[in-house]
Amino acid sequence: MVVVDLGGTLVDAGVGALGLEKLLDAIERWGADAVLAGVSPASEPVLSQLRDRHLLLHHELPQAIAAAFQIAGAQQRVY
Repeated sequence: MVVVDLGGTLVDAGVGALGLEKLLDAIERWGADAVLAGVSPASEPVLSQLRDRHLLLHHELPQAIAAAFQIAGAQQRVY
């Protein structure tokens, strides 16, 4: 699991979304899943287009970290 803290930054539909998509591609190549933290409400429409990647979105970093640990723990029990 990789937690990506966006820090409330606005992710636009152009360059911002493209950069985030490249980052998510790299995370997938590592064999990991991503949890996005610090998601700005204004960015949610852009990020919703990336939902097919099964992303978890959290507004707060502590909840994103907790979710990542829960998912990693569940994956360990499955494998």
